Amino acid sequence: MDDRIIRVSIIVPVFNAEKTLSRCIDSLISQSLKEKEIILADDVSSDGSEKIIDAYCEKYPDIVRKVKMSQNTKGSGVINKGVEVALGEFVMVVDNDDYLQPQALEKMIAVADKEQADVVDCYFRWVDEEENTLRIEEGNTKEQIGRIDDEKRKGLFVNPGRRLSKIIKRQLIIENELGYPENVCYGDNYFMELLMGYVSYIAKVEEPLYNYFVSTGSITRKYNNPITYDRVKSAELILEETKKRGFFEKYQEEIEFRFVELFYVNSVPVFLAKFKPAEINELKRLRKYIKDNFPRYRKNKYFRQRVTRLYRIISKLNDISPRLAIMAFGIINCGLVKKIVKARK
Repeated sequence: MDDRIIRVSIIVPVFNAEKTLSRCIDSLISQSLKEKEIILADDVSSDGSEKIIDAYCEKYPDIVRKVKMSQNTKGSGVINKGVEVALGEFVMVVDNDDYLQPQALEKMIAVADKEQADVVDCYFRWVDEEENTLRIEEGNTKEQIGRIDDEKRKGLFVNPGRRLSKIIKRQLIIENELGYPENVCYGDNYFMELLMGYVSYIAKVEEPLYNYFVSTGSITRKYNNPITYDRVKSAELILEETKKRGFFEKYQEEIEFRFVELFYVNSVPVFLAKFKPAEINELKRLRKYIKDNFPRYRKNKYFRQRVTRLYRIISKLNDISPRLAIMAFGIINCGLVKKIVKARK
């Protein structure tokens, strides 16, 4: 395998995915692009995932490899390890419950070659358990595609897009020492924000080639889940690292908005909705940090452009008092439930 030309290394971070893993791997093996390798990176699964991985490695030894971590890394270190051992010109990370359309890689590589891009994006489809299409998202917008000048980079720092549905030049990652924060969930936010500081050309295939599986049992949807705190931690790491790399000084308003969005505006509703009772101590901590470090965050030019009215209200209420935010959210949430019940009658 080492002597072959490998255009794309597909890294699949695996953790307790025995129900969906085979579908994911089958979609990768059946890709029309021949110059590929598949790295199945086990993050210390406790179900039957490793047996499935071993079976595919035995059946397809020329294209499938296994990486196994010594301890669980919350999906972060296992991706870093996959990139470290990858041999492809490009890498793509595919979640263990997602899957690709048969010609996804071939079409993306063709565009990469034609436009000499170092990142290629595509549309992605949200699918349910029966593989029904729930919705289609475009990924990076038209304004973000092409040669990246200063104005486009500003937009990318504000909204870097999802890691899903992208192939990325491996050398770009290695040369700039990009990676995921160790043992922190929501590492995509961190990785994508830093990547946007170095990317020079983004191309796009105008088709939904990546299928994003939405499960009601997803780990990020459970109540009182300690992983929720990693939303905030990953945002703190973004701020720290962009300052260290010199990006914050040049793109302060953009990175400030992105940090406040992830750390505060998007996180406050989560700590209200996904904890029973609501996590008041964390709400107080977030409020104090924002008050001490970004007291004028609502004056940021991107705030009103990009934050919904509901989230503007919730963040404002938490600015005043976390207890007030909890009370108001309960009323708002009750109203939403009533609307849903009424609609179903």
